Amino acid sequence: MLTVDQVLEVLLDAVPVESAAVMVPSGAEGDVLARGAEVPAHAGYRAALAAASPSAAWQGLDRFTFYDVARGDDVALLVATGDERAYANLMLTVGVRQD
Repeated sequence: MLTVDQVLEVLLDAVPVESAAVMVPSGAEGDVLARGAEVPAHAGYRAALAAASPSAAWQGLDRFTFYDVARGDDVALLVATGDERAYANLMLTVGVRQD
């Protein structure tokens, strides 16, 4: 099964990324990490985005806000991976290629 990092690597070569949103622990019941805790999965995403799309915005969303945004009418594609890390969710806003 693929991880989010592996899918992200391919996407960054194919499409321009304008922004990224990740799920972060908010202290709500059921969160597996404490509010404000570093999420190991996010370090790789940040590094890959910084290298490929340095101007891409980065946003952390609590679990329920992330779910609401993911169900939005403007979501065009969902890729489900086998990544089992906590908070390994990643939502990208892509732009238009100029070349």
